Formats: sequence, structure tokens, C-alpha cells
Amino acid sequence: MNEVSGIAQTPNTAPEHPGPGEGLKGIVAFDSVYGNTKQVAEAIAEALKAKGHDVEVINLGEGSKAPVGDFMFIGSPTRIGMMTGNTKKFMKSLDVNVWKGRTVVAFDTIMAAKDPARSGKGMLIENGAGPKLKEMAEKMGLNVYPQVLRAEVAGLKGPLAPGAVEKAKAFVNEFAGTLSK
Repeated sequence: MNEVSGIAQTPNTAPEHPGPGEGLKGIVAFDSVYGNTKQVAEAIAEALKAKGHDVEVINLGEGSKAPVGDFMFIGSPTRIGMMTGNTKKFMKSLDVNVWKGRTVVAFDTIMAAKDPARSGKGMLIENGAGPKLKEMAEKMGLNVYPQVLRAEVAGLKGPLAPGAVEKAKAFVNEFAGTLSK
């Protein structure tokens, strides 16, 4: 049990190197307020499964044990420029000794800029849960994937912006190309 968070640790049962034809085990951990981040997490899991990987999806809003896998996506909606409390608690509960040699990928949902010409340039886009998750993981000494998946939401509560699910799946395909079985 992690004394700081009170979250029980799952024993390290993931194989060091999968056998021939076996995929890796991926974890997709997320918190969601209006369901948008959940949709992105589900798209990530679907794309990983299509690449032949085993995937465990964890909704941080329902509480969970800290998982063990070969890699992990961690996502949060952006709430006032930050990740949710559930996501931060989960990050703090991770066993760094287990995860420091495994890749961690940050993702978030964030309100789209009102002016499409500003998309990717405005404060709402540059800051948010994803970059903060990435920074937190780096400070913990984890092996962090260099890009953050940012999924835009149309308005404060959603829905996801057009093309967000496709963008998430394309991101996963790019990431999956860096994995070695």
C-alpha cells in the first residue's frame, strides 16, 4: 500500500518480454467529468487493441489499484488549466520503481479555441492537464513519451470537436510504431 495515497499496488506481474506474436499490455487510465475524456480513452484503447495489444482501461473516478503494464496512457480533462484531483492522486500513487522503465503517455481534453485561426496558439491550448501530467511524470523520473495527445472539446462541456477521435487513433498508431514487442 502506498502510504501517501492509500492506493494498493498491484504486484509486478507483467512479462519483461512478451513471447512471439504476443502484444504488450497497455494501461489507459483516465478521469472524465462530462464524458469527453472517457471517449478519448476508449478510442485509445480501441486503437491499441487493433495493434494487437492487451489493454486495461481504468476510470480514475471510480477509484483503482495502481496498475502494472508495459506502457500507460494517463488522461484528464483540463479543469481551470489543471488536471483533476483524481488524476493527480493516481499519479502520486504510482510506484516509480515499477514504472520508471516503462513509457507513460499523457493526454487531455481541452476546450477548443473559439477562433479556428488561433487553434494551437491560444493560452487554452498551450496550457492544460496534458502538459502538466507530462511535467509531473518527468519530475517523478518516469520515461515519458515526448508528445502529449490533446483532444479538443467544443465548448465547456463538449461534445468532442470534430475529428478528435480520429486524431487520438492516429496518435496511438504513431506511438505504437515506437514500441518493440
